[in-house]
Amino acid sequence: MAEAAYTARATTKAHVIAEVTKLNLPLTNGQYSHDAATTFVLGLHRVLKSTYNPSSGLGMSELLRSSTDPTNPSAIAGIRTTDSATIASVIDASIKEARELQAKSATPDVPIPPAIEGRADAIDAADRENILNQSVIGAKEGVTDAINEKVGTRVTDSVLRTADGTDYKSIDEYELHSLVAAVLQAAERPRIRDVRRNLSAAIAMHFNFCQRVADNVSVLRARMARLATYGITVPESMIATIILAEVDDAAREPWGREIETAVAKIRRTYPYNHAHNAASVTAILKELAAADAVRNMMEAPAPDEPTNRAAAVDDVMSHVQRLVFDSDTETGTAASATTGYHSGSSEENARPARSRSRRKKGDRDRGRSKAREKKERPTAANNPCKHCRKWRRRARHPKASEDQCFWNKSWKGFRPRYCCEEMDVPFKARDRFSERMGGYASDSGASSGEE
Repeated sequence: MAEAAYTARATTKAHVIAEVTKLNLPLTNGQYSHDAATTFVLGLHRVLKSTYNPSSGLGMSELLRSSTDPTNPSAIAGIRTTDSATIASVIDASIKEARELQAKSATPDVPIPPAIEGRADAIDAADRENILNQSVIGAKEGVTDAINEKVGTRVTDSVLRTADGTDYKSIDEYELHSLVAAVLQAAERPRIRDVRRNLSAAIAMHFNFCQRVADNVSVLRARMARLATYGITVPESMIATIILAEVDDAAREPWGREIETAVAKIRRTYPYNHAHNAASVTAILKELAAADAVRNMMEAPAPDEPTNRAAAVDDVMSHVQRLVFDSDTETGTAASATTGYHSGSSEENARPARSRSRRKKGDRDRGRSKAREKKERPTAANNPCKHCRKWRRRARHPKASEDQCFWNKSWKGFRPRYCCEEMDVPFKARDRFSERMGGYASDSGASSGEE
């Protein structure tokens, strides 16, 4: 077994180099993005965690933490090439450990014998410790060589070279957490707008209910972990809010009956203004896991398969509708067509080319038209509909009366989802309404939907 200590270093190094080389770090003109570097570091954690370490269930991933971390120091990052275990050092360590246990026990007068006393046991323990030490050094060398190959010495020289830059440091003079920090630091800095977009995308994540809620939450936490590299820490209360919002929508669907039962119990336990923490998130996921265990997940639609025709139109036209309606939430294009909503820009675009050509006949007409258009620019304040003014909507609906406005709480017809959410009323799919109440046009001229 003693001979294994001489081969452990080279074997572990070769294994780590082979695995880290498989990780993808795309370069554009020799430069990599911050997101690509973050993904690479996560892969590095995964590779080292799966690398055998006889003393820990975390593999070699602790090498990526500092040995001098004040809160959570790494047990193996401080191992040096000169560290060696002998029979005497193993026995001394065992005696010291037994004395510490005796001092902490309820009966300190009763001696506790050392776990290792005999020579044979000490030899085996020393061999295992020496193999571990050499494996750690091999893993460290493998990561260093692989990172050098990925990003180049221009990034790593600040860590691997001496202060004057004339020579390389020994393997004992640096730790991998510094090397990883250099890789992230050399990445192309993202724009703040891109950081905000990533944050918004993470918060607006839609769950795939063809999978368990716990699996969706794992994806959510992975996105939040990427935000942490930008210095953004998302609290557990925000995680809980995203989970509850998604399962609340699922509970309103026909395939979400089991989820509805779990949501009802969660609501009884936690009011809307409860300050959630890790414990409450765990309890919520436990309740939802029970619902996942009995529901048929194949009944839920895939994320890219809208549940009805109206939702399909909403998904395709959402960006255009936000531009036209000045809405920052999901839009209902079907309802817009029904009630005749439009803005000044959409009305202008809807005019025939012949009308537009007439306006070009004289500069005076163009000037007067522009002045009138500027004067009559639609706003919430000058909206002729009292319901739209109340909800501060600038879009007009000249082909629909105020009674048919879907911002009118007395309206019993179809409303788009974003309107229902803002007004806090239940959303009903468009195909549940008759044509007169905002539903789809019937091919036969009759409608069997709700009135």
